[in-house]
Amino acid sequence: MKKIFLVILFLFFLIVSCQLKSINYIAQEKILMDTIITIKIPDIKNNMEIFNEVFNEFARIEKKFSKNSEASIIWKINNRAETQTEFILDSEEKNIFEKSKYYHELTEGYFDITMFTLGQFWNFTKSEDTNVPNILKKMEELKQYIGFENIILSDTMVKLKNQKLKIDLGGIAKGYAIDRAVEILKNKNIQSAIINAGGDIFALGSKNFDDYWNIAIQHPLKESEYLKILKLKNSAIATSGDYQRFVIFENKKYCHIFNPKTSKNTQYYSSVTVVGNSAVESDALATAIFAAENNGENLIKHLKKRIPNLEIYSY
Repeated sequence: MKKIFLVILFLFFLIVSCQLKSINYIAQEKILMDTIITIKIPDIKNNMEIFNEVFNEFARIEKKFSKNSEASIIWKINNRAETQTEFILDSEEKNIFEKSKYYHELTEGYFDITMFTLGQFWNFTKSEDTNVPNILKKMEELKQYIGFENIILSDTMVKLKNQKLKIDLGGIAKGYAIDRAVEILKNKNIQSAIINAGGDIFALGSKNFDDYWNIAIQHPLKESEYLKILKLKNSAIATSGDYQRFVIFENKKYCHIFNPKTSKNTQYYSSVTVVGNSAVESDALATAIFAAENNGENLIKHLKKRIPNLEIYSY
């Protein structure tokens, strides 16, 4: 009788185990925040409602924080009147400015939202741009105005110290949107999902209950190859690279990330990938390390001392 009971118990756990490994996933995608947003969740009854809520959140954040949206605080700052230096912030706007300041200080100044002061003149089309000499001249003239020290935050306001300063939250807003999407999924009791915003990814929970999600790091020089395949659970991954947004002039590549210390387009890394606890963290740190160029290895050592379990891959 005992043997029969054990056999039945074994068969029960075998059946349950097989069931646990057979989740059917469904994916939806939309173009938002200048990239393709892909959401993959279990195929449950109200999945379309969940997809819509997540995509609506991405759209809301894009409208609120994009430099190209006239409704955003960033557009208002960048297109301010000459006499205007102060702007009222709501709690969410203040939060993302404070996050930007935190990562600026954590990365020893290499994460800097004021780099758009230099980046505003570029159109990174992956092609030849004969206007590069004129742009470099403008950058040289404006480099004296950059730096987070020219931004003053108070409880309800942001103040700019000079009229030339312009900002862009592109190095952190996408990560913030991903983290908000994760919150929505968790509130909907979704325990297993992938959120992919143009290569910035959050792997929520486990795939099929007990497996890791396999996330590949693209090779920056070989489009069809991967540098590494990572196994992730409840982790975010973000990559900064010079292979998607750049221009060429006289056989030299100029990418979209700038080194705040030199005020020039970066020339050192081709790809930096960070695996962190949140998408905001991974997004900001990948940008900062890439911007640090030949000081990147020192910055990586510094960050690993401050943040446990941080994974960083550079090429």
